[in-house]
Amino acid sequence: MLVRARPLVTFALSAVLGLSLAACQVEAAPATRAAQGTSATPATGGTLPPAGAAASFTVYLPRLFEDDSLGLRGVARSLAWSATPARDAIDQLIRGPNGDERAADFHYALDRRTRLRSAMITDGTAIVDFETGLEHVHGRPFSELVYWSILYTATEVPGVERLALQEGGGRLSELGFPAFSVPAAAGRSDAPAWARPR
Repeated sequence: MLVRARPLVTFALSAVLGLSLAACQVEAAPATRAAQGTSATPATGGTLPPAGAAASFTVYLPRLFEDDSLGLRGVARSLAWSATPARDAIDQLIRGPNGDERAADFHYALDRRTRLRSAMITDGTAIVDFETGLEHVHGRPFSELVYWSILYTATEVPGVERLALQEGGGRLSELGFPAFSVPAAAGRSDAPAWARPR
């Protein structure tokens, strides 16, 4: 009787472990993919994704390159869109790089404690309103690079072509220290050459 119970217990534990891993959506990303990243392609526009639709998505993170320059590079993510796709995009950015990506010199654009008030899309513009966390953005050119990281990530959402930043419900005019002057709204074509993903 005890001998028969062992395979049943082993099977039950395997099933629970398998379900736990599936629920956590664990994905092993090879270091080579993290190092290569994803190239930036222009936002395609189109209609907003339906809630629940699965998608491959690109998040643009700061990275220290081999020539010691700082820039942006895209990394792939898998997600299921909610009813607020702009929030989904920025939440992915706040989560930052995974372990393999950190080993490949990718950095967090935003502090992981950053909180959003809202992120909505109006007439092709993602209006992203931060509650807290932007006070942790420091350094030049890092502060400006964080802005372009948010912009490139937000404009990955189908139908989004521009970004407008807010903090506490009002327009955000400066970001970081030393302060970077934040445009009222901007698109990918407004990014300076050094800040464009490579």
